[in-house]
Amino acid sequence: MAGWPRLLRSRRLQGLLWTGGSVLSVGSILLYLAQPVWTTGRLAGFWAGIVLLLTALWLRQITAPGMSTSTPRFLPPALTLLALLAALNALTYRYNPELDLTRARLFTLSEPTIQILQSIDQPVEVIGFFKRGDPRLSRARSLLERYCRYTGYLTYEFHDPTQKLALARSFELEGYGLVFVSGKNHYYTATVDEQGLTRAILHVTRARRKTVYFLTGHGERAIHAGDRSGYSTIRQVLEAENYIVRTVSLAKNSLPTDADLLVIAGARHPLPQSEAEQILAWMSTGGRLLVLVDPQDPLPLPELFRAYGLSLPDGFVVEDMNNALVTLGPHGLTPHQIIPMLTRYPPHEITYGLNGRQTFFPYARPVSIASESQSGYQATAILTTSPASWLETDTSLSEPEFTPGADRSGPFSLGVAVEDPATQTRLVVIGDTEFAANQHLTPHVANADLFVRVVNWLAEDDTVSQIPLRVEAAPPLTLAPDQQNLVLMVAVLLVPLLVVLTGAGVWWARR
Repeated sequence: MAGWPRLLRSRRLQGLLWTGGSVLSVGSILLYLAQPVWTTGRLAGFWAGIVLLLTALWLRQITAPGMSTSTPRFLPPALTLLALLAALNALTYRYNPELDLTRARLFTLSEPTIQILQSIDQPVEVIGFFKRGDPRLSRARSLLERYCRYTGYLTYEFHDPTQKLALARSFELEGYGLVFVSGKNHYYTATVDEQGLTRAILHVTRARRKTVYFLTGHGERAIHAGDRSGYSTIRQVLEAENYIVRTVSLAKNSLPTDADLLVIAGARHPLPQSEAEQILAWMSTGGRLLVLVDPQDPLPLPELFRAYGLSLPDGFVVEDMNNALVTLGPHGLTPHQIIPMLTRYPPHEITYGLNGRQTFFPYARPVSIASESQSGYQATAILTTSPASWLETDTSLSEPEFTPGADRSGPFSLGVAVEDPATQTRLVVIGDTEFAANQHLTPHVANADLFVRVVNWLAEDDTVSQIPLRVEAAPPLTLAPDQQNLVLMVAVLLVPLLVVLTGAGVWWARR
């Protein structure tokens, strides 16, 4: 092969081509598997790697001893294969098929989101503001591409806010994130997930915002109080969910006609008969009501509870140490048995997708379904304690202790949802008000999410709540002892031994 330049015959050049081609093609595939979007850079890297590998193979063939400089026999089928791969790539780029094999369906939109997208009848523009290198940028782009497959009204664009200062300032941005614009409405979200994007679309496309009223005048929790026991955080969370949140006193006023939902959050004093009758009349015509009642507080609407077969026994629920809230103090981990911690929930629209997330209820009373429905309504427990819990009736004890004959064993329901199909009435009763106080609405628990889910269900606005929260996490791998031994034998002994034997065989053959 004297006619060939020495450079083409160089083993080092062929090795570099093999290495570079392998790194580019395999690296592009690995990037796609990590984030299944074929960007221009990934496509260029993949095909550049293929070209380098074919070039290395061609050089190896034509520079091998005894080979002629004519077209090698492998080249026509190789070019045919390359053409087929190019055609397949063009088809996948044109039709963009996806196969989601993740356990949590991380790359598949839920049915509620698809229904919302297909119902959009007005243009929605999404403007993303992210700096270079922000991992949320590729995540937002991938997610919005899936959204656009189900509606022609959605468009999106991305900008670096440092380069588009005027545009960023026009939306009064609080940070990096997405701005949804439709008509005169716009909504900012920093959350780049399906729940956040679908919520934003609903926020800018709905013609009317629903109104939630909190009853006042009887010692209820204050939605404008920012102290530890106030409800200002819940008010802000509901407003972020596109609700109008107001207060109402029925002492001198009637219930507003725009009320979609009424909340009685911890009335410390009984409701006057005139106010109770007004609420009962409203409920009989399809009203929506959320009642939160603490132990030892008077029942605000005993007639309504009896009508729907509900009872709230006196006392508070005590959990065993394995199902109670645990905090870290100066003396280590301390379980609080008077604060039940829930991670499993009965099936209901309110609790859909909530299993595995923690909620806790300090000093809560049970809400029991005392009798079966006689009028066609449906009463369902939505929050239940463990079988190891009990109802402590002696509120004077500093350390609760189960007393056979006096205390009742669990499990207990801490919350009940009631629906009357005949009148479209909906009612939710929870035996605790403290769970929604400012001091307990921390990011690592789902207390605020539970409150929003209840409000959404009562207002028949629970579409977003039905979208599962998908978390990309590696599933735990648990191996039995014999499986651990097998992995050890294969990885530590068998594989190295095969490499040694293969090398020895090659050496022996070349002796």
